[in-house]
Formats: sequence, structure tokens, C-alpha cells
Amino acid sequence: MNKLDIKPGAYFAIYIALFAILCRLYLIDIVPTWGYYGFVGAVDLWKVLLSICFFIFWAIAFRPKPIVSDMVILFGTFLYILPSFVMYSVGGGTNFAQMLVVGSISLVLIISRARVTRPKMDPISQPTMFGIILVFTIVSMGAQVAYGGLKTFNLNLLEVYNFRAEAASNIPSIFGYIISPTGKILLPMGFVLSAYFKNRTMAIVFAVLTITYFGLSQHKSILFGPIAVYFIYLATLKFGKINSIIFFFLAVSFVLVANHLYYFSSSANGGLSFINSIVLRRTFFIPPLLDSLYLEFFANTSKYYWSSSSITFGLIENPYHVNAPKLIGQEYFQNPDVSANAGIVASGYSNAGIVGVLIYSAVFGLILSMLNSHGRHIGHEFVFSVSLTVCVSIMTSTDIVTSILTHGMMLLLILLMFFPVEENHEKGAAQCPV
Repeated sequence: MNKLDIKPGAYFAIYIALFAILCRLYLIDIVPTWGYYGFVGAVDLWKVLLSICFFIFWAIAFRPKPIVSDMVILFGTFLYILPSFVMYSVGGGTNFAQMLVVGSISLVLIISRARVTRPKMDPISQPTMFGIILVFTIVSMGAQVAYGGLKTFNLNLLEVYNFRAEAASNIPSIFGYIISPTGKILLPMGFVLSAYFKNRTMAIVFAVLTITYFGLSQHKSILFGPIAVYFIYLATLKFGKINSIIFFFLAVSFVLVANHLYYFSSSANGGLSFINSIVLRRTFFIPPLLDSLYLEFFANTSKYYWSSSSITFGLIENPYHVNAPKLIGQEYFQNPDVSANAGIVASGYSNAGIVGVLIYSAVFGLILSMLNSHGRHIGHEFVFSVSLTVCVSIMTSTDIVTSILTHGMMLLLILLMFFPVEENHEKGAAQCPV
């Protein structure tokens, strides 16, 4: 349940506080150090006022309910929507780009509220569910080992970039349909399942598998993702579904401000700390920056119309002969090896303009409504936790078609259809009025 009844005024106050903090940190941390990336300082008081008006509207129109879709949208509000308004207000963002962002999240919210009936499937047993996850994980690890994964095995976080490219190049692309879902869906689900069924043995097993998988793949998200998802799940159980998200981002903001004050008062004054670089630049501000670059480039050039996607089976000619992330990396960062992966607004626009954004937003809203149907049966806390990483990537850094086919969203929806539910969880889920 949502343990505190948060009023619209409180939401507005939280939005404004985090907006002000991010604006300040953007101007004094990001712009001076990473301006060459395209981050500019351009304070526009009129846009600041428009942003405040949107926060008033959003605080009134969006009263998050304790369901999967609203939890994801609230998470996205803090992680993606607020930073996009920061870039709009003090970073030279355009009215067109911001209108697409607002329109997209609004359409996602509207469609996600549609009630979808969960397919009636006979649930499989708890050991079978664990077994399926373990088999997929072991097959994925075996494929990496078979193609030389042990040669690039490394557990040093500071050296992952020295091994990542070689590790990826050794694996045939067909295995991407197994390797990526394992890291983004199966390992996090294994961790949360262990907590869901209170199985400590399996928690230890998945901890070992996660560390080993990180050593083979050299992706830090594989190491930290399952751990983060596990603690998010526990937090939603202890503090409430909505409260835990709000507390999380308030805590993140506190850490960013404290880290900034400490760093600039130390002998290292004049630079940008590692934490603020990773969290501020990569997590908060790279997605809206890429949105603006995509929209600028594809405004007057050919769209892809999914020609670079497998869903068109090569029947549509690719006008650029590379995919959109590589194209933007080359055009704006002068580096063909940079993969400027973007989310729902940018990737939708690169494929079909405004229509593409509307299609992607509608599909994402439908996915969230399907997750709601599983949440009513299994528990919204569990479904939110295991789907969060893929949902966030859809909003910020991955084409939705790729997320469904390659990154595991389809696999997740299938697994949830056969999910074994303990009686106490089913009763708790049934009490949710949504």
C-alpha cells in the first residue's frame, strides 16, 4: 500500500526542489566540464516559468497510484522528465523537443491506465521458475566461455573498458538474444524471486552468478543492476510503493549536493567529481541531450522507418547504412565507435517523426498496462522491481523494439504469465483496488 497520502502541493514542492537542485548542478558542474559534449548554459526565465507551470499541472493531473505503471512513470518523472525541463530551461532546449517529451509521457500515462485482462495460464512451480532462469543464465555464460570469454574475464571495475570491446566482439550477434535478457531481466528476477519466496540459498547462487556474469561481459550494469533491483523491491515492501521512489530520489539529490559541496571545498576545487559525472552527466542529462540531437538531425533529413530493425526483414532500404545511434555518434561526436543510444522520444522520431513518437508512446503505455495486470495477480512491488531496468531503458536509452525483442521485455511478459504465486502474495495483490 501507499503509506502516505501525498497531496498535489507536496508533489509540486518536491518537483520544484529537485528541479532547482538539478538546474544549479547543471550550470556549475556539467556545463564548465562537459560543454564540448553539447551541454550549454542558456538560462531562459520564460522557459523556467513554463516549466513551473508544467510542474503545477503534473502535480494535479498525475496522482500516482500504487500500481506498476504509475510507479514507473513517477520514476521516469524524476529520472527523465525533470532533467529534460532543466535542459529546456537553462540548457538551450527547444519548445518542439519539450512538447514531444510532455506529449509522450502524457500519452503513456493515459494508455497505461487501460485495464488489460491477464492471460489465464497454469502457474509453474517455484523450483521450475528458478530452474528456467538458471538454465538461461548457464547457457548464456557457456556461450561466452565457448567464444573466449575466459581470456577477457575481469572483476576489476576500473579496467572494464580495457576488456569490454574484445569480450563483445568474440560473441556472434545471434547470442545477443540470450545474453542481453539474462543480464537485464533474468539475474535481477532471480534476486527478487529469492526475496519473494524467502530463499536464501538461491540468493547466494544468484549473487555468485551475477559476479561471474559481470566478469565475462564487462558491463557494470550487470553487477549493480540486480543488487539495485533487490533493494528497490525490499524498499517498496517496507516504505510503500510511492514513498520509496520519492525517498530514493530525495536521497540521490542529497548525495549529489553533498558530494558537490565537499568536492569544491577540497583541494581538487575546479573539476567535476566522479560521482557527479556519472550520475549527473550520464544518468540525468545525456538522455535529454540526445533527444535534442536526434530531433535536430532528423527534422529535415530522411527517417529510418525501421529499416535498421529486424522487424522489416530488410525490405526497407536503410538511408544511412548504419543504425541511428552510430549515425548520431559520428555526426555529433565525430566518433563512429560512439553508440548514442536514445529512448522513446528520440528513437521514435528517428523512425517516423512525430508519428513514430506517438506509436512508441502508445506501445509503451500498453506494455505498462500489461504489467499492471500481472501486478494485480503477483504483486505490484515485485513486477515493478523486475521490470524497472527495461522500462527505464525504454524511456531513456533504448529503442522500444530492441527492448522488446533483444533486451528481454517479451521474455519478462511471458515468464510473468506462468509465475508461481504464494497464497499470502496473491491475497495481498488482490486487495489492491486498481
